[in-house]
Amino acid sequence: NGGNPFSDHFYIAMLVEALATSLIPSQQDDWITRQNKAPSEEERQFLEEALEQIERVLRRDEWTNSYQNVWTIAGLDAKQRLMKAEVIPKRYPDFAQYLLDGTLDLIRIKAFDALVDLGALMDHTFFTFFLYCLTTDRSPYVRKQLIQSMARGLAAIAFGEHSRVVKDEPAADDADPLLLIQDSAEEVEARKQMFARRENIDAALKALRKEMEETYAKDDRHFSTAMRKALDHPALGRDEVESLLDLAAMMFEEARSWILTLNLPKAWKVERPVQKLSDRVCIPAPPSLRLMLTGQSCSSTSSRTTG
Repeated sequence: NGGNPFSDHFYIAMLVEALATSLIPSQQDDWITRQNKAPSEEERQFLEEALEQIERVLRRDEWTNSYQNVWTIAGLDAKQRLMKAEVIPKRYPDFAQYLLDGTLDLIRIKAFDALVDLGALMDHTFFTFFLYCLTTDRSPYVRKQLIQSMARGLAAIAFGEHSRVVKDEPAADDADPLLLIQDSAEEVEARKQMFARRENIDAALKALRKEMEETYAKDDRHFSTAMRKALDHPALGRDEVESLLDLAAMMFEEARSWILTLNLPKAWKVERPVQKLSDRVCIPAPPSLRLMLTGQSCSSTSSRTTG
């Protein structure tokens, strides 16, 4: 397309998006899952060639910059969708390499959003790094986009997209091949709760709090410390602090009391100042004069008594 006066950057990005869409199954049922686990040789070769084309577009954008790096953003989006659909295994380093300082803001936002969408938000190491980048970035636009990405990540957890479901199965020795076991009451109740958390916002918030208390309880200290440091950062604006407070209220239990440690006041004493007269000068009398004055007062008192 060298002789074309019009740029084909967006056209190539759209082709990468369409290629990723063609590799994602339209629905995920048991049959399609089995087919994905055991693909044919032709499908495996097509997938490898498609991934090679996506990597080729990413490498090409490193030395031939497209408009606002739309090729890189399209390639990262394609990888994100393929990993989320379990077409290819999850590889967080494929996105982490674009988080370094100096990378275009749009690419960094896309890399963070992809990692959050794939479930890396509740890893306490990434969570701490995420909030550190959010608070130290100079661009208000980047900070706003990262807060929205964090909100989407918490919403995915509330809706049960990253829940770890463990299904109890009977032992092989006790299982009867002619016995059909239906879902237990616990499984039916779990499905009801999963449906409710997708339909009711209050149920979703309760489910998020439950996930934080049960699934991620061992890392709660790391999450709260990172959130507290982010809220205390002086570079954040009012709207950003309010948004983080709303997210923190969804994640953590609100404190009903607060312990304050105050230092006791130091000991002090009160002294009465000496009264000073403005028109007189008070000079303390020597001891001899005090004796003379005392003797004169005593003699005058005795003479008055005698008379």
